[in-house]
Amino acid sequence: MKTDDLKRIAALVAVADNQSLTLAADRMGCSKAFLSQQIKKLENAYQVQLFHRTTRKLRLTEAGSLFVGECRQALRLLEQAEINLQAIQSSISGTIRMTCVGGIFGEQYIAPLVLSFMKEHPNIQVTLDFSSTHQDLVANDFDLAIRMGALDDSSLIARQLYLYKPTMVASQNYLERFGTPATPKDLQHHRIIAGSITHWSLKRGDESVEFKVSADLSCPNGYVMLNAAEQGLGVARLPSMYVQRSLDESKLVAVLPEWHQTQSPCNIVYPPGRYRLERVKAFVDWLIKKWQAPE
Repeated sequence: MKTDDLKRIAALVAVADNQSLTLAADRMGCSKAFLSQQIKKLENAYQVQLFHRTTRKLRLTEAGSLFVGECRQALRLLEQAEINLQAIQSSISGTIRMTCVGGIFGEQYIAPLVLSFMKEHPNIQVTLDFSSTHQDLVANDFDLAIRMGALDDSSLIARQLYLYKPTMVASQNYLERFGTPATPKDLQHHRIIAGSITHWSLKRGDESVEFKVSADLSCPNGYVMLNAAEQGLGVARLPSMYVQRSLDESKLVAVLPEWHQTQSPCNIVYPPGRYRLERVKAFVDWLIKKWQAPE
């Protein structure tokens, strides 16, 4: 159906409800001539007479009465659909589908914020995916994702949650067996525990080194990587918040501590259209407001 046809049907229903061109024109804010023209175009298009016309009043024909009755129901459905759409846009209710880095970050830091948001907004449902692989948000119908590291999809909108500092660690037992690296170049002779990031960048003063590591254990899960490092399986590169307790408890030792690693961003990303949903906007704002950056 064309837009013009919908306007003409709305005009037809208004005239039928008011049984007067004058009253219908006043309520719709248009002229009697305009309404008369719209009805005439409908009659010409469908080759049917919709009204019996006299000098004093209009009366629907049998065909017109049946047609108006069905059109009236259709217009009510369209009106309700518009109301429902506005409710979706303006109310904090419905389902939020999100994907996030799992392991320590997702379970210890993000999940509590999700639960607190749901307690604050009882009409919200959340589907939370802790897949460590980057999901296609549009293809998989996700509203948002929380991702660590540089973004590779420029079509997504991003809001930075925080910057995290990577730290290289190993157990004392491992270092006693294999030696302590004195320079970044020494790492090529060590066992490496790596997640999804295998391109490491180190800096000390004016010196900078970038290299790609070959992992002996490759697993994009913070718990597994941390546990592997504590068990002496190699040198791991993890966000400082993952390893701080193990460092404090002497389960791990910092490797090449004088070499600083570039801070990496943790971003909330979402397709452009999803942020117009009030529930998604409110949730993103909540995460940023409530986030407390780990030491």
